[in-house]
Formats: sequence, C-alpha cells, structure tokens
Amino acid sequence: VEFEKVDNPSTIDTPYLERDPGLRISINTYPIDKREDVRMTYINMGPFQPELQKYPSTKHENKLRLKTTIVATKWLAKQACTFRGHDESVNSLNRGNFIELIKLLAIMNEKINKVVLENTLKNAQYIAPKIQKELLNILANKVRHKIQEEIEDAKFCILVDEALDESHKEQMTIILRHIDCDGFIRERFFKVVNVDDTKASTLKNEICNVLAQYNLLIENLRGANQVWTLQRAGDTRWSSHFTSVSRLIDMFSATLEVLRKMINDGPTRDMHGEAKDKSLDILNALNYVTSTKRLLQEFRDNGWDDFIRSVASFCGKHDIIVPDMSVCYC
Repeated sequence: VEFEKVDNPSTIDTPYLERDPGLRISINTYPIDKREDVRMTYINMGPFQPELQKYPSTKHENKLRLKTTIVATKWLAKQACTFRGHDESVNSLNRGNFIELIKLLAIMNEKINKVVLENTLKNAQYIAPKIQKELLNILANKVRHKIQEEIEDAKFCILVDEALDESHKEQMTIILRHIDCDGFIRERFFKVVNVDDTKASTLKNEICNVLAQYNLLIENLRGANQVWTLQRAGDTRWSSHFTSVSRLIDMFSATLEVLRKMINDGPTRDMHGEAKDKSLDILNALNYVTSTKRLLQEFRDNGWDDFIRSVASFCGKHDIIVPDMSVCYC
C-alpha cells in the first residue's frame, strides 16, 4: 500500500503518512495533540526498507587489488628486498620497491591497472606500511605453522644467536633443527624476538614462550647451542670462517713465502730487538754474536755469488755502472 505525502500537518490523517525516513517531515511540525498518534502509527507500521539506487559491485575489484598487494609482498619477502622508499609521493621517480612492483604488475595487466594505486579510492589502495606489516606477519605465521607441522612430536634442537636492529637493540634469533620424514637434517629460521637483557633466565623464558605459542613441546627439545648469554658472535660465525679460509687459499703462495722469510729472518729480528734494550744478559749477547758470525760465514760461503749476480742484474736493468769488486780499494 502506498501512502500519500501530507503537506499540511494541521489536517493530518494518521493512516496517510510518508514511510520513507528520508522524505518524512519532522514530528515537531505536527500539532501537539497529533504527535502521539503519528508516533504510534509509525510504530504500528513496522520497519520500512526504502528502495535505494543500485550501485555497481566492487567485490571483484577489491579482491584483485588485495591479491596484487599479497603477490607483491610475497615476492619482496622471498627475495629479502626492502619495501619502503625514501620518497613515495606520486611525483617521485622511485617510490620504493613495493609500489614500483605494483606499478609493474599494472603495466603488464590492464585489469590490475584499473583497480590499483591512483585508479582507486585513496582509503582502499592497500599500500599503507601498516598493511604491509600485517601481510608480512600473516605470511610469517603461515611459515611457522608449516615448520611446526614438519616437526610435530619429533625431537628437535634450537640454535640461538643475536642480531642487532637499526637502533642497536638486542634481538634473539631462534633457529630450529630437526630431522624430516626422509631422514634429512633441516634447519629452519623460526623467529626474531626482542629481549630486554641477555640474562640466561630472560632468554629461557622467551624461548619457552615462543615454543608454547606454536605448540612445540619443550620436552622434545634435545640439546641447544650454549649461547645463553648472547655474546657477540662477530668473527666466530661460520660465514666469517669461510671468508678467511677462502682468502687464505687465494693467497696461499704469498703467505707461504712470508712464513719462510719469517723463519729465516726471525732470529735476526729477535737479536735486533734485544740489542736495543737498555739491559742485556751477557750470555744472550754472546749467543747473538756467535749467531751473527755464523750467518755471515754462511752468506760468504753460499750466498755471496748469488747476491752479486742479482745486484749486477738490477744495475744492468737500470743503467747503473757496476764497480769492479776485485779492484783494490783506495
């Protein structure tokens, strides 16, 4: 039943009232003796659902926009790339990896281009840093639950190390080591936890809280690296050892030559150092003199000819006149 709109409230007939809340007149415009009747009539009529204008559905666009954001987040997280840029304004030439990746996806797909960034509402672009962090947290929890499913009730051990954030605050890194169903040893990075201090009790409580949060039984923990005080690892990490060994292999020949010279020149250098001291033991002095005489005699007998030839070769290369050593000195 359609009710006619009444323009003159003073002659209102209560069965004929406007039901649309947006079109009905204020109840204060009715005569005082009619207001209660109008109010009761509206109550008896019950709720009214106005027929609104039909708007186009945006469900598909929202889903595609969110999917694009998730894909960009997963790719950057997998490649360990930064998300933010120093200038993310619309006119910036480089708006950061996250937005630039979304722009690339929009270039490759026209449907994505129509629903992302400036082509959608500003409050529904899904590019805010808070949304990025929430997506990363969701992905990280899914990975942790997957690791928990791999371990289940099996025995495992933990590796604990330290890491520093940009503000140089201590963080505890937890890595789980276990054997999978195929018999292979697996090491999984699990979580980074902020710690107030590096006391053993604090670290133990944090580890227990993390394991309990993901239903990993502490009873199944077998052994742990004894880094309970989070001493700075520095050059003791395996990567530093690998770098040192690699450099030693590359410079092995030069290192060997230096060590040989140190063996040959060691006694002489020690003698020079001792000779410069203010106090010198007479027995050590006699020993140094004897060693010096012996070295000079060995050089005269075995090394003089080679030395002269090397000097002559050097002088010949640089056009230096070589004096005749057999001539009498005047």
